[in-house]
Amino acid sequence: MAPTFRLTFKAEVQPGQHPAVVRKRLAAALQLDEERLDLLFSGRAVIIKKGLDAAQAERFRALFEKAGAQLRVESEAAQPPPAGMDLQLLPPGADVLTAAERVSVPAADIDTARLSLAAKDETWLSSERLEQPVLPDTAPLSVAELGALMCTKTAQAPPSPPVEPLECDLAAPGALMDTRERPAPPPAPDTHHLRLVD
Repeated sequence: MAPTFRLTFKAEVQPGQHPAVVRKRLAAALQLDEERLDLLFSGRAVIIKKGLDAAQAERFRALFEKAGAQLRVESEAAQPPPAGMDLQLLPPGADVLTAAERVSVPAADIDTARLSLAAKDETWLSSERLEQPVLPDTAPLSVAELGALMCTKTAQAPPSPPVEPLECDLAAPGALMDTRERPAPPPAPDTHHLRLVD
């Protein structure tokens, strides 16, 4: 019996190809609408065809390659086990390992003489009985009506920090902020004895 092949596509494109361009080429070559194109380029492995012979599979592979896409061609024939490997199906519950493959684990020697069984409904921890927690008295509590205010105290604004009064005036626009007396600028240097030489 001639082998058959299955074609799968996982939105893979050839190196150097842009997915949008490949998508447009495949839409024209396979005459696909937008819904099928979205399924084809979803990123999941999509089975294109099954049960094709070698010539049919090669035609589809060449068509996808021409569009810039990578099509996977997989054989549908059952793969035989490797040579020299004798496989056998065991019944449910059967031992998988042979007697020689099993590893015996020695039994642990644990001293249980100091342990005892606790009575029903008793809880023990580190040989000491756990004390029952003391529950608070909930008799004076009641459930308020839906929408009732839980806090009836009026909220007070936090006190503002004390500010020392400042005695100051605003200067006129362009006024000097520093009114201290400055020393007179130094006199210009005497340059009458200097002359330019060619």
